[in-house]
Amino acid sequence: MNFSKTSKASAFALMLTVNMILFSLYGGIFRNMLGADSLLFLIVSQLCVYLPPIWAYFFITRESPRSVFSLKAMGIKNILLIIGISIFIQPFLMLVSTLSSYVFGTETSDYIKSFSSLPIYYTVLSTSVFPAVFEELSFRGIVFSNLRSKSLLKACLFTGLLFGMAHLNGEQFFYAFFMGAVFCYLVYKTGSLAASMLSHFTINFTQTMLTLYYIKTGVYDTAAQADFSASILSAVMLTLYMLAPLILLFALFEYTNRRHETGGIIIEHEEDMDYSDDSGEKLISVPFILFAVIFAVYAIFI
Repeated sequence: MNFSKTSKASAFALMLTVNMILFSLYGGIFRNMLGADSLLFLIVSQLCVYLPPIWAYFFITRESPRSVFSLKAMGIKNILLIIGISIFIQPFLMLVSTLSSYVFGTETSDYIKSFSSLPIYYTVLSTSVFPAVFEELSFRGIVFSNLRSKSLLKACLFTGLLFGMAHLNGEQFFYAFFMGAVFCYLVYKTGSLAASMLSHFTINFTQTMLTLYYIKTGVYDTAAQADFSASILSAVMLTLYMLAPLILLFALFEYTNRRHETGGIIIEHEEDMDYSDDSGEKLISVPFILFAVIFAVYAIFI
């Protein structure tokens, strides 16, 4: 059966998510053998979840990992701008998360809370380092690269959609959808997966450290009991306060990556021609529909 590029993007996301579900069933074997809070179990669990789908993808498609995973150097300007964007965008993410948690609960904060008694290195690796590496290789690497036949906007939004669905819960869906699209934009402009990895790590690390700090100081429990309207108002005000510097950082990032110099000659980014919406390939496919059904079942019933 021949798959279009867009179908392959959905098929890979489906395969990865099914493997995550399967590991949640058989992973207890490794947990009992290695210890739930051991570094070895953490490494084994990440490898079991991500490596089989990634290996299967390249084995089946015979594509070159080098052509899919672009890890070019970004330069110090981009590094600083991406860190800045990742910090100043977080109030908006907090607003989205607050709205989502009101409907779907607070699974994310409760998940981080479960790490409060564990060594800090374990928490950072689990919530920040490994997701920034493996999720970016999977979604901004394999998935996003298969959408080059679509316009940049469609490619970013569809990758974000698949990324949000892969989290299998309503609270994280909107948060992950938005950030998944932004990560694609960062990769497109710099031509490097390192951009989304850096942003992903910065956001997750900052949120994890803040949540752990709030838990230890008692702020977490106080916030959980706060009036919803007060929480929303606080998040909106903080988002508006950070909006001007965030827009400025995006403008500087756009200008920095608009074009670059090679041998003294100003040339356009080679990635500018990658995304063109001229293939006629459908984004909605059988793998996507199956993936959407699995997401709906987990988000609503599990």
